[in-house]
Amino acid sequence: MELAVSATTLAILFIAFAVVYRVNRTSLWTGGILVAFVADSGFFVLLYAAGFSQNAISRVVLALAFVTWIFASTFGVYFFIAFFLVNARIVFRKERRSLANSLTLIMAIALAIFAAVTIVIRNQSLPPWFLRIWAGVISLMIFYLIHLISFLASLLLYNLAKPRMPQDFIIVLGAGLKDGKVTKLLAGRVKRAVDYGVKQKAKKGYAPTLVMSGGKGSDESRSEGEAMLDCAVELGYDPELVIVEGNSRNTHENMAFSKELISASTSKENPRCIIATSDFHLLRAGRFAKSAGMKLDGIGSKTAFYYMPNAMIREYIAILSMRKKKLAITVTSVFLIAAAFPTIPLAIGKTLLFLW
Repeated sequence: MELAVSATTLAILFIAFAVVYRVNRTSLWTGGILVAFVADSGFFVLLYAAGFSQNAISRVVLALAFVTWIFASTFGVYFFIAFFLVNARIVFRKERRSLANSLTLIMAIALAIFAAVTIVIRNQSLPPWFLRIWAGVISLMIFYLIHLISFLASLLLYNLAKPRMPQDFIIVLGAGLKDGKVTKLLAGRVKRAVDYGVKQKAKKGYAPTLVMSGGKGSDESRSEGEAMLDCAVELGYDPELVIVEGNSRNTHENMAFSKELISASTSKENPRCIIATSDFHLLRAGRFAKSAGMKLDGIGSKTAFYYMPNAMIREYIAILSMRKKKLAITVTSVFLIAAAFPTIPLAIGKTLLFLW
């Protein structure tokens, strides 16, 4: 019976994922449903293995699942504290020290405080009102954990969706200049677009037009778009196939202004376009493109592995800021419901947060 229920759930989740992914692949629901599908698949395998526990392979599967759970429940949070601390040290050594580059350090400190408070609570008799507040805190952590995992899965899916050739335009997003020249991060975005254009010309006979989108910051001598044009030409791209959008100040304006520029640059009613940006920024760029009336796939330039955790946290915070009112209502509701019925979130917290 349990196998039949799990199999039915798998089928429903697969269909839901296929529909949502086709309709709006920038939605976090795509990643959330995929994660649910993977989790239910694991549950299905465990149920199947338990039903054939006399089989040697089934016993190995069950043993591995048990060992994994024991390790996670014992060392999970402490592993992430250590990982974030080591990563913060590497980032500080290779990048300048700033709040934006300190996010993994902040995460490590927050997790350490949470672990310490949990140990104190576990060994103390505390008043009911405090336990209600603590239940609300745990519920919010569970909510953000699930939401973060959904974001990461959605970002991975968006990066895996390779756009088909040929394309008419590639919108290359700016990322700040240093001494009037493109930074290493921005150069990576330009190179990714140039490489795609060269490859398309070799396969299809013509290259797309690059739209270099980025305005002039208050501390910059020229617009990002102009510097990106120079970078593309240095990489060997035809300057006749590069246009500059030099007025945008953020990703939303990147998309809106580039759309206007593209419309004025072609007679095609529906020109084929994609985005070129950093891999960690691709999903949010796609969401802004959708808000500007464009359903675009994208190509992402690689980010250094050591910087990826910090970039992911910053990008997740930026995603949250896109829906501030909705987020505030959700967070308040989750906290109040958990505080009103503290037994459930405390029990779930003990299971999911690997501290008990």
